[in-house]
Amino acid sequence: MKKLICIFSISLFFFGCGSTWDGIINVSYHPTDPPAHLPTSIGRPSLYLTPVKDNREIALKEDVRGNTVRHGKFEEDPTLIYSKEGKGLVKTTKPPPEIIQEALEIEIRRLGIEIIKDKNLADGALKASIEKFNLPRVSTIPYPKINHVTLIEVHLELYQAGLEKPVWGGTIKGAPRFFLKTQMFYEEGLNWSLSMAIKGLHIYPGFTEALASLRK
Repeated sequence: MKKLICIFSISLFFFGCGSTWDGIINVSYHPTDPPAHLPTSIGRPSLYLTPVKDNREIALKEDVRGNTVRHGKFEEDPTLIYSKEGKGLVKTTKPPPEIIQEALEIEIRRLGIEIIKDKNLADGALKASIEKFNLPRVSTIPYPKINHVTLIEVHLELYQAGLEKPVWGGTIKGAPRFFLKTQMFYEEGLNWSLSMAIKGLHIYPGFTEALASLRK
């Protein structure tokens, strides 16, 4: 209980001051674990990755404890993901669709699957759309089971060559570990969430079976 009170007090200090880190964060996928190995029975199908679509809602103004905050997709700047009027903003080094595209390419190759640039020569196609790409909310308390919220959410659909309906679909999600609200909280939180989402691809129910069906 004392630990909870202490953390709550610290969080109130950060949030009460109304401070927001103003700058650019580097979000990218750098796996540290060994690559997963798909069953040899599925062969090695080739995939075409369509450009990632950004399905996030346009950032709208929201009043948070007397401050005007916007988070989501900003039409004026594809790298901007959060702004707080008069007090700060947060950007990523690349637009979220590029970040997700590169992460998917890395993980697909780690699975031993060849990525084909020509859609007509691939066994199948993987389509991805971003539903969420957020910073932790300003009012979030950094404590387990309180701020364990999804920051990154990507919907995926796998198509067999020549078919119009997907043979598989799923949504991979990532939530942050628990850090205090600092610059490191933003960068570490998003990178951890990205890693969690992308690594969940190969264990997602039905994904391996759907890959196997591409060459039938």
